[in-house]
Amino acid sequence: MLLKGKHTVLEALKNSPDTLSKIVFCKGIKFQDRVIEIADLAKQFQIQLITLDKRAFEQECDDPNTQNVIAYSQSIAHMDIKELISKKDRFQKVVILDHIEDPFNFGAILRSCAAFGIDAVMYSKHRQSSINAGVIKASSGAVYHIPLVSVSNIAQSLQVLDKAGFWIYGTDVNNGTSLPKFSPNPPYALVIGNEKKGISKTVSKFLHDRINIPMHGNMDSLNVSVATGILLYQLTQAD
Repeated sequence: MLLKGKHTVLEALKNSPDTLSKIVFCKGIKFQDRVIEIADLAKQFQIQLITLDKRAFEQECDDPNTQNVIAYSQSIAHMDIKELISKKDRFQKVVILDHIEDPFNFGAILRSCAAFGIDAVMYSKHRQSSINAGVIKASSGAVYHIPLVSVSNIAQSLQVLDKAGFWIYGTDVNNGTSLPKFSPNPPYALVIGNEKKGISKTVSKFLHDRINIPMHGNMDSLNVSVATGILLYQLTQAD
């Protein structure tokens, strides 16, 4: 996996240096602030650091938004749902993504989850954005600060959580308890639906309660990452 940009590479160095195999600078990059820190950490963790001329660098990555620094990374570590269940006392607040397709939305949701103290994020291995460079960049490094669980079937995983004693909540634009009046009962799992289709029918069967975000005027929906941020702020304030 190719990481792009100073902030993204620096976050990987600070939080998961063992996943990095090589860092590449473009010749002419200004050695100041984050670039100096990247170079120092690469030396500290004995990660290969090379500088290429512009033509060679563009052969490595032709994206114009790299800020002249890229890094090669292994996959981000994940935990198993069985481990999450066995450590339920630690994982009291879980967010479950029901097939989020856009990498920016995925990353932004991870960022909100980390900001509001969510204990873990679960997502599907299928019909879902994978953890890639775009997700890592959009998360502003949050991907390194929150445990991730990747599962084959969201509905079956909810059934497992239900049996383990988790309350399962989801959003509903037409029905459900108004968010300001809703009080969650930990341990709980909040399901976030797909950008276009929302929460799937097979998944909605496992919801114990539905939450509605009240809105004014003619607006009846929000971008999924924006809605998630609002939900998490309100729910975590109610803890």
